[in-house]
Amino acid sequence: MAGDPNAYPGQLKYVDTWQPVRMVMNTGRWWNDSISKDDEGVVVLDVGEYSPELGRSYTEIAAVSRSQHKSQGFGATGSRGEQIEYLEYFEGTQADNDLFEGIDMTWGRVNGGSVLTGKIEEIIRDFDVSDPAKSIPALIDLKAAIAKTEDTYWRNKKTKEVDELIKASAGLYLEAVANTYSVVPGEKLNVRIELTNRSEAAIKLKGIEWEIDKSGENPELILKTNEAEFVETSIGVPLDMPVSNPYWLNKKGSLGMYRVDDQSLIGKPENDPAFGILLGIEIDGSLVQCVIPVVYKWNDRVKGEQRRRVIVTPPVMLTVLNNVIVFPSPSPRKVDVKVIAGMKNITPDISLNLPSDWRSEPVVQRVMLHDREEEKVVSFMVYPPGQPEVLTLHATAELEGRKYSRSIATINYDHIPIQTLFPEAVSKLVRLDIKKTGSAIGYIMGAGDAMPSSLEQIGYNVRLLKTDEITAHNLASLDAVIVGIRAVNTHPELRNYKEILLDFVYEGGTLIYQYNTSRGLNWEDFAPWELGFTGRSSDSRVSVEEAAITVLKPDNPVMNSPNKITSNDFEGWVQERGLYFPGTWDPHYEAVLSSHDPGEDPKDGGLLVAKYGKGYYVYTGYAWFRQLPSGVPGAYRLFANIISLSSNTHPEDSANQIENR
Repeated sequence: MAGDPNAYPGQLKYVDTWQPVRMVMNTGRWWNDSISKDDEGVVVLDVGEYSPELGRSYTEIAAVSRSQHKSQGFGATGSRGEQIEYLEYFEGTQADNDLFEGIDMTWGRVNGGSVLTGKIEEIIRDFDVSDPAKSIPALIDLKAAIAKTEDTYWRNKKTKEVDELIKASAGLYLEAVANTYSVVPGEKLNVRIELTNRSEAAIKLKGIEWEIDKSGENPELILKTNEAEFVETSIGVPLDMPVSNPYWLNKKGSLGMYRVDDQSLIGKPENDPAFGILLGIEIDGSLVQCVIPVVYKWNDRVKGEQRRRVIVTPPVMLTVLNNVIVFPSPSPRKVDVKVIAGMKNITPDISLNLPSDWRSEPVVQRVMLHDREEEKVVSFMVYPPGQPEVLTLHATAELEGRKYSRSIATINYDHIPIQTLFPEAVSKLVRLDIKKTGSAIGYIMGAGDAMPSSLEQIGYNVRLLKTDEITAHNLASLDAVIVGIRAVNTHPELRNYKEILLDFVYEGGTLIYQYNTSRGLNWEDFAPWELGFTGRSSDSRVSVEEAAITVLKPDNPVMNSPNKITSNDFEGWVQERGLYFPGTWDPHYEAVLSSHDPGEDPKDGGLLVAKYGKGYYVYTGYAWFRQLPSGVPGAYRLFANIISLSSNTHPEDSANQIENR
């Protein structure tokens, strides 16, 4: 369909159809250990080649890239030497020796572009790294030749790139620095532009133009060699200027998809700068257009010079301090809202938008904020209805007749630029019909999750336990111990506390292990009886959150007490059902539930329950760590039943287990 203009005509406003020359599959020894470069249709690529220009092999560079994937712990060590990838012919025109055979990757494919090839090769050949300004005349000549090509796309793209090369060859430093990193529509933004010519080239500043409204000025400024020049300018921020929210978050998407109506934005890794300044620079008689973002700059005493782009914010922002607030009874709960000033001297009125069967006291609260970024927290008592209900709470600020309902979130890591998001100021309110037994829980954190605070919302007293706090004395006062996600993976020392934890179960407690990744996992480190794990996560997870759940053991207490679990309790789950289910298990475990993704075999190992002495041992791969923080009512009810298992045990039920012990 790629070559069919009738397939997706709505996409052809900016682009034309094109047809791939060939399709290949990146086959490998993972599933074909006999593949060879001599096989029909196979082209090989050595990704372990060394780049003398970069001083590293491509596999070393790949390891650095992979190590930037911080959230999943994907850090990798670089390798050197040959590493062959096998590309197997699939469809189209077959290649014999090189993946790009028959594909013109030169200027020859652009009408009128073949004349440029010689000029480019000459510039590269004559480049002097110790005096890059020598290349400026040839680059100016190349730019003039590009202007004569007929292809609009490549003409515009390559003209901008050559302008950047001319600027870089001249050692020209350009920077626009504001006196603040955030502004509100209607405010004035003051900017200081630095221009430094670090070459012998003749350079002049000819004009300044703001991108957002095309306003500007035309100073005539000669840039002397290695002398910094500064120009002051300012702009009034338009009242209708949108906040600097990532473009893919501006409209509500569908499941698994963002909504972006402007096709020209798709593919951009981040927004264009909120404020850009176009500088007209004359270099050796040629006009070069330079667009520079307006940034805020500061000095960190450890990291040194830091910068971030200037952003547009609302005059007032709100954050409901709990993403999910659970009401396990008709009693009211306190809802805290943080109010953040986007500008000085504001007095907004804060309220909660609630349906008629909910109410808040007070209804409205006025807040006085004197300084930009000043924060205050206001509290409301929210009264739920008597019956179960789930709704989205919206917080609103009214200021000078306008209503504002956005929060602010900042993502700030060393390895990426600072990102600012402006989601709606919302929280999920869950009026829950739930019963529970027991009250004291120990929680051993693994890779990190929000389960402890979620359990506290329904009345459990949760004590966070470090591994060296796992003692018989500390466990004696607990009704259940929950081990967090990937805890065995991230805390290998847990194996040293296995017997203490199993003794806790034997004496009548409930021990719940949540999922661990299968690589290197040994059941003998944490379980009383054998559990078998596959090596591939795709074989042991249910990724469709609506996948049907089959109850294998309807009489198991986990399905009946203290909450009667029905099919309704498996509705509204988020992101997935579960992951890293055991594939095999000892008969002592009872598999309670079964589920599977469409077209796959049933996976029964997501909730395994075993009597052990007077108590219960549970291993579960269902994604409680996603469901409880998301306020899924049925997940709360079922997990409360799991916690309550030992509390519902009758002494005669465990007599045989005690005897076997």
